[in-house]
Amino acid sequence: DPKKEEEEEEDDPTSPTSTVTPPNSTTTTTNHQPHPRYEFQITDEDLVGLEDEATVRSMNGVRVAQLLLSSVPNLPHFRFVLRAIKQWARVHGLYSNVLGFLGGVNWAILVAFICKRYPEASPFVLMRHFFGTFGSWRWPRPVRLVKVVYSPPTGVMP
Repeated sequence: DPKKEEEEEEDDPTSPTSTVTPPNSTTTTTNHQPHPRYEFQITDEDLVGLEDEATVRSMNGVRVAQLLLSSVPNLPHFRFVLRAIKQWARVHGLYSNVLGFLGGVNWAILVAFICKRYPEASPFVLMRHFFGTFGSWRWPRPVRLVKVVYSPPTGVMP
């Protein structure tokens, strides 16, 4: 049904025809009540003793997502800015780690970096800082969200 597909596209924030609504805007959702989320936090110790590389990689992906979400001072602003930046990257043909560009987690790390640097900024100011900061960044200087830890956790071989 074409009408149903059109409605689904409107709900998809990554759709080229969708608009991104800033947090705390007057737009309301219908019949959607927020539900509390309870997540198991994966730590370094949870990876000790795992021998299957695919399992370790999968769990590490979850750990990275948890780190990003827990490190930003304003989660709604982070999510809004990330959606907008990813949409911008898609429109400009820059969203594809397969083709040598940045992928989803890479964009998320860059946005988290800006959100941490400017914790009180609005989403629009964060986007301005994003382009100003990374437009003049001295690549390949790394973008760090946390200090580098040089010692492995207990039980992990260096």
